[in-house]
Amino acid sequence: MKIELFYLSLICLLIASCEGEPISWNTSENQVNFSANIERLTTRASDDTWHKNDKIGVYMKEVDKSFVGTTFNQNAKYINNSGNYSFTPATEDDALYFPSDGKSADFIAYYPYREVINDFKYPIDISSQINLPDIDFMYSNNATDISKHDGEVVLSFSHQLSKIAINIRGYAPNNLRDLRVVITNVATKAMFDLNTGKLQPASDFGDVELIVKNEGFIEAILLPENDISQKEIWLIFDGDESMAYRYSLKNEKNISSFQKSTRYTYNISINEEDMAQSVQGSITDWLEGPVVDVVAELTEQAPPSIKGSKSSPYSIAEAQTNQGKKDVWVYGYIVGSFTGNSVKSFTSDVSSAKHSVIAISDTKYEVNTDAILPVELPAGKVRDALNILNNPSNIGRKIKVKGSLEKYYSAPGLKGPKEFTFST
Repeated sequence: MKIELFYLSLICLLIASCEGEPISWNTSENQVNFSANIERLTTRASDDTWHKNDKIGVYMKEVDKSFVGTTFNQNAKYINNSGNYSFTPATEDDALYFPSDGKSADFIAYYPYREVINDFKYPIDISSQINLPDIDFMYSNNATDISKHDGEVVLSFSHQLSKIAINIRGYAPNNLRDLRVVITNVATKAMFDLNTGKLQPASDFGDVELIVKNEGFIEAILLPENDISQKEIWLIFDGDESMAYRYSLKNEKNISSFQKSTRYTYNISINEEDMAQSVQGSITDWLEGPVVDVVAELTEQAPPSIKGSKSSPYSIAEAQTNQGKKDVWVYGYIVGSFTGNSVKSFTSDVSSAKHSVIAISDTKYEVNTDAILPVELPAGKVRDALNILNNPSNIGRKIKVKGSLEKYYSAPGLKGPKEFTFST
């Protein structure tokens, strides 16, 4: 397994003198510092370097003991402040120290950092593939029986999830800007037990939309599964003439499961004449699994529908109950704006409306503020086109808008819209 080595430099002074004199936080020798020396590539899912503000979590516990009741320091946050391989404690409370009596300790670490972890169970949710580093979960439990006399502590991280790469071949004359790629019936949620180092059985399954990059290349991070025979990859072109192609994973005998730490590559052609030779990926920190060439067949069967996508946007009621979702589409009528800083200040009077926010609803003439979604209008083209102060004729128009569902105007809302379309 190709794994990365992280070095934890533990530089400690005596915790207190014989007279009980306290140690100052400002004494640099007391502070635990991380430095990351990478053998090949780093563990980031998106590229080959750590980024500034990357965060890892570290637990320090008694040797050979369970987490329960023996952890010296729970979920200490260490942060990369410079973009290189050095990590430092995020706050004074996060700093790690060896036991003052000289005893050894075990270290457990993981990436990416999560502030709240209950019962040492890390929740994993791969239903959104927008930012792969956010779901590229890694784990380290190799650093055991380490004391302050041992100097550096080596943390060896490994990927706990699976990765697939897809190369789309023969897509002309279809436009890749109209392409959606969906993998069906995959595990989407599970818990990872930091105490045992084991991924627990999946708790949820569903269809997941993947992100199409330039030249028809797609990468996705998925939960490991031993049987993928009931899953399909769909290529959906939503242009003027909608077309859908599908490939059943049971047809490829060289890939029958998704194993952790492993990347699998599918070269998918939508025309048998365009069948490509296998293309090996560049060196990565993932174990390289099979690379297969397959053909997706044109089908008249209705493609899978992903809620929150452009083709299946959330209603206002659904948007209110799905707060926390990012980069999703919402559909509704523009019914007004606001005069104050909460939804209670709703108005349909364009002359008193703010130009930085609109209100949308499932019905055209809604006035009940419980059924209204406030939508932020950042300065720029979105605001210029949508605000009702300068565009009073927008009242009553149907709109699809893409953004992140989060609290706004003291209520469920939509912020940071990036795209929109008017509907007839």
